[in-house]
Amino acid sequence: MENYTINSKEQLKLLSFLKQKNASAKDFNYAVKRPDLYTADLEAIPTFVNDQQLKVIQKISEKVFRIMKKIPELVFENDLDKIYENYNLKQYNIPKEIARSILKAGVLQIDNLVSRGDFILSKEGFKCLEVNIGSNLGGWNAYSAQKMYLENPLIKEFVETNHLKTKATDSLKNYLNFVLEYTLNTIKTQDKEVNLACYYDPDANSSADKLRRSKMSSYWKKSLSGKGLKGELIYCRDLDIHDNNNLIYVKNKRIHTLLDQGMLSPISVYNSQSLNHICVINGPFGHI
Repeated sequence: MENYTINSKEQLKLLSFLKQKNASAKDFNYAVKRPDLYTADLEAIPTFVNDQQLKVIQKISEKVFRIMKKIPELVFENDLDKIYENYNLKQYNIPKEIARSILKAGVLQIDNLVSRGDFILSKEGFKCLEVNIGSNLGGWNAYSAQKMYLENPLIKEFVETNHLKTKATDSLKNYLNFVLEYTLNTIKTQDKEVNLACYYDPDANSSADKLRRSKMSSYWKKSLSGKGLKGELIYCRDLDIHDNNNLIYVKNKRIHTLLDQGMLSPISVYNSQSLNHICVINGPFGHI
């Protein structure tokens, strides 16, 4: 615990409290209660940050990603041939003309990329280790993890003793709300049914995988309901996709947005994207 530090008085108080209680690893065995929440990946001790720190994290995250999204313009002058050569897209056996179509679609919708920055808090402030760009950013279990943390007797006692008000962002809910807003603003559909497709691995059938898919489907319907819309989240493979007059379909349902999970899609998807008939998160840039 002595090496676990963050510059917030709440966190320092927590560490002092746990030391006084002689807390050990066995006091934080969350996997026993919720093995379906990837609890092995959770830190044993939650991190408490205050509103001021959250504002700093938000500001830095937005600024770093704003710079990242400018790379095609600032570094390559949006020259698709330069991007093709720099990232050696030839290695994927994609003909250059097809690659140009794919990249063009990505550049057109680049303002709507989603990402997660990995930061470390040093003595000099927050520093960015890397930026993950993709539609499979994780975080779906964070909101449930907060409840699990607060049910821990030691953490619960600490929060109550110090009269702390805790809150956590339901990032999955916010993410799907963003996806819907992005979809409606981009493709200008008059449809009352808006369908979201997501690539998935058919062999991923752990309890956590099933829970995640169920939770995403439920949240998507709630996002739609808030706009007076209907639709589905359809899990599929790239082989399930077909097009008709530049519109994309899966199982005879028109797809308005595709979460590509960092995978390349059939060329028909990017042709449709370049015409703003479908949104692709994150498109080719999530892959390269």
